[in-house]
Amino acid sequence: MAAKKKISAPDRAEPPSGSSRTDRLLAILVLETISKKSDQEKAVLLSAAGFKNPEVADLLGTTTPTVNQHLYASRKAKAAPKKKPPKKRQTRTKRRR
Repeated sequence: MAAKKKISAPDRAEPPSGSSRTDRLLAILVLETISKKSDQEKAVLLSAAGFKNPEVADLLGTTTPTVNQHLYASRKAKAAPKKKPPKKRQTRTKRRR
């Protein structure tokens, strides 16, 4: 008796695991919420939400070095000391006699 040849099903993509799907849904919600913000602000928020720089780049449709630059500029802006506006000089007025 000849052994039956096992016919394999066509390759199918595995459905995303729970955490991966959750991450994608979170990304969609975050991007929808921040859709009117600049790319730098989006990169900062996504990074704060726990996404890695390559993931942020994929979500924003840009490159990883661009995301790195956005995050660097944001950190640099926060670290820079804020300059106070110069005090107005009080001028003396002439006394009227």
